[in-house]
Amino acid sequence: MRNTFLLLAVLLVHWVNSQDYPQNYFNPPLSIELALSGTFGELRGNHYHSGIDFKTQGREGLPVLASAAGRVVRIKVSAYGYGNALYIAHPNGYTTVYAHLKRFTPEIDAWVKTQQYAKKSFEVDLFPPAIFNFNQGDTIALSGNTGGSGGPHLHFEIRHTKTEETINPALFGLPIKDHKKPIISRFYATPITAGTTINGRLSQQEIALSYLGNGVYTGEISASGMIGFVVQTIDQQDLSNNNNGIYRLTQLVNDTPTYQFEIERFSFDETRYINAHMDYARYRTNKQLTHKCYVEPGDKFGSYKHVINGGVVSALNNATRQVTILVEDAWGNASEIRLNVRSFINHTLTAIPENVVHWNEPYTVKADLLKVQLAPGTLYHDEVLEVKQKKPCYGCLTAVYAIGEEIIPAHKRYQLSIHKSALKDHEKLVWAIISPSGHRSGLTTNWQGDWLTANPREFGHFAVLKDTIAPIIKVQQFTSGKQVTKGAQLQLTATDNLSGITKYEAFIDEQWILLAHDAKRNLWWHTFGESPLAEGLHTITVRMIDEVGNTSTWQSVFTYKP
Repeated sequence: MRNTFLLLAVLLVHWVNSQDYPQNYFNPPLSIELALSGTFGELRGNHYHSGIDFKTQGREGLPVLASAAGRVVRIKVSAYGYGNALYIAHPNGYTTVYAHLKRFTPEIDAWVKTQQYAKKSFEVDLFPPAIFNFNQGDTIALSGNTGGSGGPHLHFEIRHTKTEETINPALFGLPIKDHKKPIISRFYATPITAGTTINGRLSQQEIALSYLGNGVYTGEISASGMIGFVVQTIDQQDLSNNNNGIYRLTQLVNDTPTYQFEIERFSFDETRYINAHMDYARYRTNKQLTHKCYVEPGDKFGSYKHVINGGVVSALNNATRQVTILVEDAWGNASEIRLNVRSFINHTLTAIPENVVHWNEPYTVKADLLKVQLAPGTLYHDEVLEVKQKKPCYGCLTAVYAIGEEIIPAHKRYQLSIHKSALKDHEKLVWAIISPSGHRSGLTTNWQGDWLTANPREFGHFAVLKDTIAPIIKVQQFTSGKQVTKGAQLQLTATDNLSGITKYEAFIDEQWILLAHDAKRNLWWHTFGESPLAEGLHTITVRMIDEVGNTSTWQSVFTYKP
């Protein structure tokens, strides 16, 4: 009976929250039955998912509809992220966002093309005057797979226009069918303080759960100390078996709420706090996405409520505590874990390790001619952060430096520097992160006085390398003297060995032309005739430049026939 009342109370809170947003204002942006491949606030690498993803029947080219009447206030084109995206502001104070589009309407496409040529850039972020206005249900674009999309779908957001916070679209009454309860896959108990034992061990333990049916899971542990719980859970909808995200996670200890995570809305400058919310070590080790039921000291994400003692559960006396964890989706379906925590008094404090870096204080370590500097808030809690010198790697100009461990998350960039006296060469140098497999990924590197400096946003192994190899350009099926007609395309790929391609440009007879880019396919292309081009013989040139200035140029002649 107790748990039944808890569920009814939670569902009532959900119903009240949904009334804060207009329920009949926004229509679906697609004319097909709505199926989701991603939900709002879903756990992703380094960010919370900022909208919902609608399936588009596994294909591109479906009409995308204005969810409500409004005007286009922003148009963004990028090889990464949202790809082709439209932003429409509405009179009720909200803005809808439509991303990964294949193309815009012909009128918008033509205007964007003029802006790209004017700015001499494929990637543009445009804020047009009030020239593109749509009624509810008008076609504004075609669905696609541009930017960082992993497959054809429509990414859809509803934002508060003034604050630019993104809000869970499921709270606006869109007709999405969901009668499925969230699924709880794994459950862990984590020692928070030194000396805490869980089932006789000093490390994180997976807790076996028994499924009783109807979304109810049970388990028990024996512990002494301070404990945090971690849950792996997903949600699915009636028309989708994708492993989507949940909406709310609530922890109660003896019926008292001590923690709640509710992904109703957030601002984009908060999104990286996901690395504090999830068990980052599990994510880096095996890509497992989990929710902590406690809040790290440095986690300033605004979606936590009813938090007592950070959500940490005390097991310091001879008592049994009833811990209930409720997992809900945005459509009122709920599952729960009922856990007995038997505590006993044999908690032994262990020595505090050396090299502890306090999360809210600056930290600088110098090792010979190496310097590492962390600003307050770089870490989410106090960490043991060691800087060690390893053996040099092949082709490296320095030793490999181990800065902490890959399983420690960094919220802010920190500064990594080495003095020039440690380097025999000072030209075209790049700090690179060396992965466990040996892969080298260059970091943006510059000289700050006598210090060669980079600003990583993760910990791991680093070394300085020299980059003298220019990008490699491979053009597909284009021979010198080729005859091309209007609408034909030049397609090419380009790779760089270390520092990365940071600039690309193309010309016909020394006139800049648009070179479109799809980063995930490593593909660039130009469509002949999209800008005025006279009939006859022409020269086309493509140039790729990496971070340190190494340049490759490809050039050919062709005959154009309109």
